[in-house]
Amino acid sequence: MCHLAFHRAAADSTASMANYTALHQKLADCINNNILPNCFKKITLKLETLQKAFTPGTELLLKKGRRLTEQTLDSCQLKRTRASEVRIDTRYLCTHLQRWGFIGKDLNYTDLALIIIFAKQPGLEPAQFTLHPTPLDINYNEFERLVLGISHHLYLAKTRYDPFEEFLGETMDHIFKKAGVLLELPDVEGDDV
Repeated sequence: MCHLAFHRAAADSTASMANYTALHQKLADCINNNILPNCFKKITLKLETLQKAFTPGTELLLKKGRRLTEQTLDSCQLKRTRASEVRIDTRYLCTHLQRWGFIGKDLNYTDLALIIIFAKQPGLEPAQFTLHPTPLDINYNEFERLVLGISHHLYLAKTRYDPFEEFLGETMDHIFKKAGVLLELPDVEGDDV
């Protein structure tokens, strides 16, 4: 990166000025003028698409399912001390997503990586992303955003005409049942009473 920034600065200005410009300035210019516009277009487009999933209806649905979401993430974690915050590595989470039937034809690991970025970063601009001390760990809030992102991605892939909130509810029910935190009640017929 340093060599690229130096050669970019040398090509853009006189060679003598490139030697006197501070390295951090060369790197910032290289990233802002060359790397961000060319490499992050797909990420920003996907983040903008996923951001559209936030509606008052989806926020209400996520709020209602908050307890089940926490229990689901707890069920994914192997062991933890009670006092520590729940954070699960995305590798373990991917294993559970495979068990639940999400990774496959409609959701691949490339799409999942972009959805994880959506879950971890509240902003849309890659230049404004927050650096996390453990970038591959997911907590409760990020898991909610991950479920929302997966649901929205699958909704767009299947081109369903139902309201998105209904599809999100079905997806959350599916996850909760597969994780074992939501039990199905057997159907009781009215004639037997």
